[in-house]
Amino acid sequence: MNDMPPSDSPSGASRDERANSYAGYEDEVELLDYVLVLARRRWLIVGLTVAAMAATFGHGTVSATLQHSIRAVLLVAPVQEQETLSAGPQNVARFTGLLESLPLAIRVARADYELLRADSLIRGPLATYLGLPDENQAALVAQGLLDVTSQKGGGILELEIESANRDLALQVLGAYIDHLQSYDRELRQRSVAARIRFVRDRLDTVSAELAAAESDQSRFLRDNRSLLGDDVGFIDPDLSVRHGHLQRLVDTKSALHRLLLERYEAARIATAPLPSPIEVLVAPTAIDAQSNLLKRIILAGIVGGMAAVILAFLLEYWKRNTEAGKTDEIREVLGEDIQKVRRLFSRR
Repeated sequence: MNDMPPSDSPSGASRDERANSYAGYEDEVELLDYVLVLARRRWLIVGLTVAAMAATFGHGTVSATLQHSIRAVLLVAPVQEQETLSAGPQNVARFTGLLESLPLAIRVARADYELLRADSLIRGPLATYLGLPDENQAALVAQGLLDVTSQKGGGILELEIESANRDLALQVLGAYIDHLQSYDRELRQRSVAARIRFVRDRLDTVSAELAAAESDQSRFLRDNRSLLGDDVGFIDPDLSVRHGHLQRLVDTKSALHRLLLERYEAARIATAPLPSPIEVLVAPTAIDAQSNLLKRIILAGIVGGMAAVILAFLLEYWKRNTEAGKTDEIREVLGEDIQKVRRLFSRR
């Protein structure tokens, strides 16, 4: 009574049969299947890879003819100021800020340039060559040309300028390096001069306060000197407390006076000419466009090949599901949407 005829549908198969069929299917998926997919779609992969490399080559060739890249590398050394050694990364950040500042760009714009324009040699500031009304606009142009990058922890600054005029890029980058060194030297001299003025003013004030404290102590000792000769012993507690206060005041002012004298001498020593903390490792030179282009082509080939392989597997996956009839519902839904859009436009 419990015997049932076997069903032809997959749902009628026993659980063990379905498990065995799934296991058999999984065992059939081997590495060879992936190789076969790549073999079937080989021309798609090769075509997309070659297309990516050709596009990169064309873009790089056109860019090389239209733009010139000039690069320089600077080493920023630590600077000793006020007996403290500032770290390299802090100095790199400071010089990066100087390079990106408008005051330095204005100095660069004021520099003398010798550039050709329409077969005529133009001499003068940057605004004259660019035909701009004032130096501020020329400084903004110079700011826009410069690209500054730094290496973390290495004290290295890389400067790069791209321009259609190779001579302009070379001279602007050279002006940036020259004026960066002079501008930094000027800023350090201003800082040292301001520090000297502050320490000198404070030293004059403390000297007057120390002289007044010593005068008060001397007057107090004359008026209340003990009869025991050089020993000072006050029977009155109020006099003893007063003497202790005057002595502490003199000691405090004396210590502060000595400290300020040391700071003043250190500040005066800092006014001596110091070597520039900037060392030019690589002078402004044109970047080899061919070597850069080759690297970009290789990278484009790798990325294009990976994208082509992914696309090949997606197409194979879609093909197999289409043959199995699993994409019919998706096609029906998309077909309905297309019909709706057609009817919408047909009404108009």
